[in-house]
Amino acid sequence: MLPGTERRTGISAHFAAVLALGLAVSAAPVSAQTPSPPRITALVGAGHDMGWFGGQAEGYILPRLSLFAGLGYTPDIENDNPTGATFAFGVRQYAGGQRHRGFLQASVSQVMVTTRGETGSGERFYGPGIQAGYSFLAPGGLTALVSAGVGYALGLDAADASDDFATLFNVGIGYTWR
Repeated sequence: MLPGTERRTGISAHFAAVLALGLAVSAAPVSAQTPSPPRITALVGAGHDMGWFGGQAEGYILPRLSLFAGLGYTPDIENDNPTGATFAFGVRQYAGGQRHRGFLQASVSQVMVTTRGETGSGERFYGPGIQAGYSFLAPGGLTALVSAGVGYALGLDAADASDDFATLFNVGIGYTWR
């Protein structure tokens, strides 16, 4: 230091150091903060798109658009209800963020099971349906899904056309690969 000069270390030097550090941190790449889009999801659960009690595989053709297929089993819940393997397939459009995602879907699934008469045989009816739902996708891959909607049973000879409609639902848990 030269004679007659003072050394000043005030707020301005500290402010400049903090500002430089802040700019360096904000300029760092953010790719680690943004997860890659989902590719495949596998779920197990219950509902129309899971084959009633079964599983579902979902493949993403775009980051927010997917195709899915479900395979499961319909048990005999009431006497003389038909049982057996059940399938479903459809398309899902997502909205929202990386973790919390709402969706709309269109599908074909087993919409209704009926029993005819006291000792008559039961029938299973497939048809189109629409649902709205919510999906939670954790950063580690854990996935949960719930949805509800309405479906139309094709081939049902109901006296009242409103009897051809049924409530649809799904609840599942699984894993998503990115």
